[in-house]
Amino acid sequence: MDRVARRSSMPVPVEALWAWHLRPGALERLTPPWDRVRVVARTGGVEDGARVTLAVPVGPIRVRWIAEHRDVDPPHGFADEQIAGPFARWVHVHTMTADGPAASILEDRVDYAGPAGPVGRAIARRAVGARLPALLRYRHETLAADLAAHARFGDRPRLTVGITGASGLIGTALTHFLTTGGHRVVRFVRGPARDGAGEVSWDPRS
Repeated sequence: MDRVARRSSMPVPVEALWAWHLRPGALERLTPPWDRVRVVARTGGVEDGARVTLAVPVGPIRVRWIAEHRDVDPPHGFADEQIAGPFARWVHVHTMTADGPAASILEDRVDYAGPAGPVGRAIARRAVGARLPALLRYRHETLAADLAAHARFGDRPRLTVGITGASGLIGTALTHFLTTGGHRVVRFVRGPARDGAGEVSWDPRS
């Protein structure tokens, strides 16, 4: 097993850091736009046994990656373990600790092993070892900035925000920024609204 880790200070109490990870859009918000990873399905929230299914690009194809939450310990962290996917083994541990009354420490630790014996492990080490530090840096910097932005308005009521173009690059990022801040987003769509998807049909011409 190889390991990549990152540890960063977060500008909110550990309880607020934990609560952020429970909100809709948390995983999507932490996924870099260059990764092209798509959430396909979810079962449950952040709880032992809950699963997330991803479509992950591997070369010219997409493969299914199923991760299961385990070792959930509010507000101190949880782990994601690959159940099915491109690696022989993948465990991502999220650890959250208090750093005084107004700050916290987030540590992400990923242990992984490539498939197909020593050759596969060497290829995975070269590919993942180059990309994973950049991914964790993006996640930590994005999260710290978002938490600081939301904390500035923490004493104000949460809002309901309608968004047009919510499936575009900017609209998607804005949607996940708002939902992880505790706000409710209503997406205006030009086709039929899907039940339970927080959508409203509209015709911009009229």
